[in-house]
Amino acid sequence: MIGASRVNFGLANAVEEIPAYRYLRWYITSTKTSGNYMQASEFQFLNSSNSRIGLSNPSSEGSSPASEQNYHANDNNTGTKWLSLGFISNSVAWLKFDLGSGQTPITKGIKGYRWYTANDHAGRDPDYWVIQGSVDNSNWTTVHGPISTSVTGNRNSLAYNSPTAFSGVLGF
Repeated sequence: MIGASRVNFGLANAVEEIPAYRYLRWYITSTKTSGNYMQASEFQFLNSSNSRIGLSNPSSEGSSPASEQNYHANDNNTGTKWLSLGFISNSVAWLKFDLGSGQTPITKGIKGYRWYTANDHAGRDPDYWVIQGSVDNSNWTTVHGPISTSVTGNRNSLAYNSPTAFSGVLGF
């Protein structure tokens, strides 16, 4: 595979190809209250120091109110939020990051991720999701999850933190 990393897990002739994903997305399939909107104040990919990696504005699956657009989920400000209006009709929400031409999670130093609850309505918090990778922006592979967790009821708070989620998965 072009651009793939080779990871040897210590077994004779056992080498696994790790695709050089250009795209990563947070794919949410359930909220605390089914059939509701979905919201988050911040979603961040992390480096080995558990610090936020700045990425360009993400894209998402559907519409959002003008003051609660998808880029608010990656603006390093828990006082803003992304609200997915599409979740109520599609029962899915996603936030996609294009790492850029020639870039991969390895070149960006991505080791894990975290997300924060938004300012209101705990029922809109994600409670089941996966992280997916794609080399072509069409075919997606789950690289972490599925995750189902009981998220804090506190608003604008750290909801989930997995600083080493991709260890051994994305070529690290």
